[in-house]
Amino acid sequence: MTWVLTAKPADLQLLHVGDASGTIKATLQQAASDLSTAGFAVSTQVIQGDPRLAIPEHVVLQRFDLLALESFRSSRLKSMILGSLTSDLARACQVPILLC
Repeated sequence: MTWVLTAKPADLQLLHVGDASGTIKATLQQAASDLSTAGFAVSTQVIQGDPRLAIPEHVVLQRFDLLALESFRSSRLKSMILGSLTSDLARACQVPILLC
């Protein structure tokens, strides 16, 4: 027996925390266009603030089911001293996190 599972494509929001330069906006719009072509409903948003505070707050306000993050590589020493954004978000967010 073969099962074929289909699901409604997810609604996605591409979020950038920080300055909204033309390059950032263009990058977000291009990514949104690519995802839209693939069948996803996509929105983009740029917000200001410290990502360690702004992202968890945004996750709650927007009722996200999942947070997908790009995993940045940094030096082990820097991570030990300053901590990593990814680690901080994993502790602060109450939704599953997918590291890409």
